[in-house]
Amino acid sequence: MSWIIALHVIGSVFIIGPLAVLPMTGLRAIREGDSGQVRGLSRTVMVLGWLTVAVGVFGVIGFYAMSPAYRTKIGMPWLVWSVVLTLIALVLTLAVVVPQMNVAAKSIEARKTSIAAASQASRLGGSDVSDTPIVSAVDSAAARRQYAVISAVSGSVSLLFVAVAILMVIQ
Repeated sequence: MSWIIALHVIGSVFIIGPLAVLPMTGLRAIREGDSGQVRGLSRTVMVLGWLTVAVGVFGVIGFYAMSPAYRTKIGMPWLVWSVVLTLIALVLTLAVVVPQMNVAAKSIEARKTSIAAASQASRLGGSDVSDTPIVSAVDSAAARRQYAVISAVSGSVSLLFVAVAILMVIQ
């Protein structure tokens, strides 16, 4: 049954590791105004979030596959806390980070459409593009809010996964 633990550890490295880092890459894409990259990263984060469930399942199965004497020796509280913290991280990722990344991608696309429309209007109508408000203060504030939410929540998710890793190492 050590292969189950191996799958758990490998999954932790190759699934949860990128899950913790990719939203930060999404923040860079938001700053650069690359809606396609933000949307792609959002999908990847969602898939990795759901794959995190498999990593957790392998961990719990691995725990119960251990000999009863060893299982009793290391106890249950760390396992319960690890599962709870992982579930919190998963919910935050799927319910907050992914939707906010999608909204940010739509906002970027809307801004690009506004810029293109204003540019087209200036070419046709002869008005100066600088006179046309391309992004309102509300849009700008919304973009800053999305960026802040993604940053804060994905940072919190990373800290939750660090706590889970510490619990695993301690046991």
